[in-house]
Amino acid sequence: MPILHRIFLSTAESFRHKSAFPTFPSCEDHREALQLTVGRYARRIFDTHRRRLAIPSESSQLKNSSTVVQLVCLYFAVFLACAIGLQLWSGKLSTTAVNAVDYFSSGLLWTSSFVALLLALERLGRPGNFLVWLGVSAACGALAIDEAFEFHEMSSVILGDDDYIKVLILIGAAVGLYVVCRLEAPATLVRNLFIAGLTIQCLYLAIDVGDGDFYQSPIPKHIADWIEEILELLFVQLYLFGLTVHHLNTR
Repeated sequence: MPILHRIFLSTAESFRHKSAFPTFPSCEDHREALQLTVGRYARRIFDTHRRRLAIPSESSQLKNSSTVVQLVCLYFAVFLACAIGLQLWSGKLSTTAVNAVDYFSSGLLWTSSFVALLLALERLGRPGNFLVWLGVSAACGALAIDEAFEFHEMSSVILGDDDYIKVLILIGAAVGLYVVCRLEAPATLVRNLFIAGLTIQCLYLAIDVGDGDFYQSPIPKHIADWIEEILELLFVQLYLFGLTVHHLNTR
């Protein structure tokens, strides 16, 4: 057999096997490799910034994240500044019925009612907890309506002063928080937020009843009215923050 013919046959035989061909990575291989590389790099960056900013991982609870607390406090500070700014811009007194601050407080209470409803729906399998959170949601909703339309002012016709209703609301808030903490055992951050909210609510009521009905406060009335409105916004914000963190922790 001529040597050229033998070379041709040998080459043809080798081409029958895939191993004779050089293997090059396909476009699919390049894409998968790129995705893995980008994913590992992005994860490394996220982990680095999570440790630096103290952002909790998905499996952990928002118990003591100082960054979260600082951001929420900043948000509520802006919210409070907007409420006071719009109240001043309206030119109305803070004691005027249905003022700007009342609208902001009503919005916070409506949001609290919705978060409490979410907490209730997540506990359909536990009737006791479900009913408690459903009651909290209904109470916050009723207070939101009252804050917007000042229905509690009508109680002065029957009781002689609307401050008695506010005392009952404070007692109801204290009992509700106690029951929630006993049933749910919330995180330390949530309990601290609830305690702070209840403390400020007590201070709010102490200033509110110091208009001569229970005692005479030494604070001038126009200043006391503004302090009262600010404290009302603050304790509702703290309750809402506590409810939201508890919802995120238990979802």
